[in-house]
Amino acid sequence: MNTQSKIETDPRWMSIVNRDATANLSFVYAVKTTGIYCKPSCPSRRAKPENVTYFDTADEAEQAGFRACLRCGTARETVGRNSHAEAIARAC
Repeated sequence: MNTQSKIETDPRWMSIVNRDATANLSFVYAVKTTGIYCKPSCPSRRAKPENVTYFDTADEAEQAGFRACLRCGTARETVGRNSHAEAIARAC
């Protein structure tokens, strides 16, 4: 099975295709050709499947050398983090 087929058969790919906002807290995807990672609901142009890599958290994507998307720039704040605890800490 080639890389494109593996990506397209992964259930996360359908979340990207459908721009599923309910998947935003589950993972981010990075695009190798742009060096950017996005939330599944990002309105940007869809990447070719062979250029996509999945990460459980925004931190993992950044450690791999990707930066947050400017269109859905909140990816770093919402994925793989306890955003409620962070909001409370900022308020204090």
